[in-house]
Amino acid sequence: MGENAVSKIYALTTLCFLILFCITLACQSVNAQAEVRKILVIPVAFKNITIQTKPSLIGYSVKTYLTEYFDEVSYGKLQLDISVYPKFVILNNSWSSFETYYYDRIVLEQLLTQVLYNLSETVDITAYWALMIVHLGSCKYKSCAKGGLIDIPGLVSPLRYIIVPFTSPKLYYVYAFLQARGLSDQPKADGWTPMAPTASEDYPPHILMAEKAKLGWVSHGSEILSISRGKHLEVSIYRSSSAAGVRGLILPLTTETSLYIEYRFSEGQDSGIPKNGVLLYIHNHPSGRNEILKVLWVGEEYIDRVSRFIVKVLNADPLSTSLFVANGLPDLAIKSVTYNGDLIPGREIELTITIENIGDITSMPFEVIIKDAFKTKTISGSALEAGETRTIKTTIVLRPGTNEINISVQSELDSNTNNNNYKLELLAAKSLIIKKFWSPKERYDVGSEAVVDILVIRDNDGLPATGAVFEYKGKKYTVNASGHLTLTLSSNEVGKIDIAQDLSLESYYDIQILDFKIRPYVIFDAVEIYKIECSPAKRVDVGSEVTVKLYARYMYDRSDFKGLIKVLNMTKEGKGIFTFTLKKMNLGKETIRVESITDELYGLSKVLQEPFDIIWDMVIVELKSDKEFYNVGEQARVTWNAKYAFDNSPFDGEVMLSEEYLRADQPRVITLEVVGIVDKRYNLTVFKSNTVTLRWDRVLVTLSSSLQRVEVGKTVPVNITAHYELDWAPFDGKVELQSNPLCREVGDITIRVGRITSGKRNITVFNSNTISVRCDLIEYSLQFEGVVFGYAKTTFKLNYKSDGKPVEGKVLINGKNVLGTGTYVLEEPFYGIVYNVKATADVAGFNEVIAEYSSVHVGNTLTYAACTIASAYTIIRFRGKIRFRRPRVEEIPEEVPIEEQGSEE
Repeated sequence: MGENAVSKIYALTTLCFLILFCITLACQSVNAQAEVRKILVIPVAFKNITIQTKPSLIGYSVKTYLTEYFDEVSYGKLQLDISVYPKFVILNNSWSSFETYYYDRIVLEQLLTQVLYNLSETVDITAYWALMIVHLGSCKYKSCAKGGLIDIPGLVSPLRYIIVPFTSPKLYYVYAFLQARGLSDQPKADGWTPMAPTASEDYPPHILMAEKAKLGWVSHGSEILSISRGKHLEVSIYRSSSAAGVRGLILPLTTETSLYIEYRFSEGQDSGIPKNGVLLYIHNHPSGRNEILKVLWVGEEYIDRVSRFIVKVLNADPLSTSLFVANGLPDLAIKSVTYNGDLIPGREIELTITIENIGDITSMPFEVIIKDAFKTKTISGSALEAGETRTIKTTIVLRPGTNEINISVQSELDSNTNNNNYKLELLAAKSLIIKKFWSPKERYDVGSEAVVDILVIRDNDGLPATGAVFEYKGKKYTVNASGHLTLTLSSNEVGKIDIAQDLSLESYYDIQILDFKIRPYVIFDAVEIYKIECSPAKRVDVGSEVTVKLYARYMYDRSDFKGLIKVLNMTKEGKGIFTFTLKKMNLGKETIRVESITDELYGLSKVLQEPFDIIWDMVIVELKSDKEFYNVGEQARVTWNAKYAFDNSPFDGEVMLSEEYLRADQPRVITLEVVGIVDKRYNLTVFKSNTVTLRWDRVLVTLSSSLQRVEVGKTVPVNITAHYELDWAPFDGKVELQSNPLCREVGDITIRVGRITSGKRNITVFNSNTISVRCDLIEYSLQFEGVVFGYAKTTFKLNYKSDGKPVEGKVLINGKNVLGTGTYVLEEPFYGIVYNVKATADVAGFNEVIAEYSSVHVGNTLTYAACTIASAYTIIRFRGKIRFRRPRVEEIPEEVPIEEQGSEE
């Protein structure tokens, strides 16, 4: 850019600035409205401090400090209405009770509370923007000056306060007021604002333009000019203390930061600034923090290549400064370098160099320098607008082999020089190169035909070696127009064939050198199933699942096969291990044989595998018992015979039955079945078996007799009832008593079962009761009484010989049934002379007892013979002969003697 053009731009910019300044003044005169803040200054003393000043003096100091400062700094936009409380508020506590207020909030609240409670009730604190407490305590730190908002329960909330020690310098008063106004500390502002830690205590400087903007004392657009990214201009700004005009610049850098530029000159309230100059600082919008970057004077510049901006001071006087400011930097870069022509040594080729300004603003004029093996060439270019590209063409000459061309672009202002250089290497041809090869498949099935495509290029430019002739195993091949050489070959063995060993260059111009950058090869391979695992076994239960793992690998390198394997119409995908789950619900076998494969890596189809059989089987168990019924207490004898159902081979293992103890102490029926097997050969668990019903039985014999006593010489009648206890079926065998139940003598006889003869069930064990019967004889007597006239009495007594107990039975006396127990009496009228008596007794188990006799009825005889003789009588008693009916001879065994019983009286 020429000097005349720069002068015109500067003049035009200055004119625009003056017009804008005038418009700004007009707007301010019409719209400006001062901000009025009422402040009540409260002098505060403590009980242990002597008051050596007056409230009016304190009020004068406050007004002087603040009014003269803020009238200038706020450009008249802040007016302070300061009132002074007419007397000291003396707190009851000593200064030491409150000296930590500036960092202890509780103490701060106590101080404010006691001050407020000591104010006169006539004071309306709500009428003031802030309460300013000027106390007589001793505190020399800047932090003792404090301002802000606070909530105190029971008081005005929120309460804006300003607290300053009376002896503080002007800076502390200004600092505390600005705190109350909402400004925060600026630890990196280096004395350029009262909020900075190193600001002048006696001459507090103007606050920064960013702070003034926050307080509304300056506005963006009219007083702070914004320069957006990609814009640059020459501009004049007034010093910060000027009452009007553009006093600051802002360059937005990121979403959170901006660069502020303002001109500071040591005059007025800025008398205490570190030095005169153009102040550059970064403002962080979220935090409000400002960090000073640099202070520039005439002829100095600041370039930030990271944030990409430049500030240059063109001129300065006490009122204003002229700046060149760019929010962005130019960045010249070599975008590309291309060439056109055959890379043959000694021939010129054309270079095309593309330069681009990838920066934010227009570049300065530039030069392009091209240096090759023979010379250095410089080409000049004019400025490039941001985003503009320019093409530069030139020619160079190559030498054999490697040619290095270095190209660079240079400019007076460039934000990034790392992209200004470009190195181009060009190689002239010296040999042919086997650069790469390609085959439709990476591996081929053994026995198939492989096709290999080989790319042949020149070593210098990689162009196809079209027309080159090669020989491979006695056969000629020619490189086509695209540089490809196509070979066909086959092999019946697994392995890798190195084509380079037998490939030679026959002719290509004068080049005889063949350089193998890669050695073409073909791999012939097959997939082998090298291991098969079955879980749980090769022979398994019918209905169970078998997990078959096929281990597959490529024979060439023994790496895991990856793809699909089809077995028994099931296809599984995997790598190295292929798991199939088989299940068969009936007897039989399946032969595991790979039907086909899909090779994801190499497309192979050849598979080598030994067939493998899996058998689904079960055990057939036959139970046998030597008989169906067993005597109670007898051990049952059960045998089993087992075999494998698939091939009828003998079962090798153990059979577990539902009952382990095949003996019963009581009648019982069990169905014996197989509950499990232990297969020692194949670990089978499925079986099929018959069941065997085992019955333990016993004969229950019940002996009974209708008689409790039986006459000696008689056989006791015994009733025998026999059943099978298991099902109460009648016993079909024979029961024999232990002995003949014949009564041989007086006494008890016990009758029991001696043995039984088994029936169809072949049961010989029995249970039986025993019965006891008394063998006995009946003793009897017959008496007659015939003393009373017309009355006859017969007494018939019966008792057992064994124990003398009376005999009960059916008793007839003279044909009349007589009741009694052992003694039977018949009384009847009788008027005859001879009384004939016949008594019989019928007792079960005994022969009939018969007693007969005749007797003269004495009473009747005497009455009839001597009615007149009253006192004497003759009693004639005839004891007749009692006849005993003997048993028939055939009824009495020979060993039983026949006894006669009877008596005469």
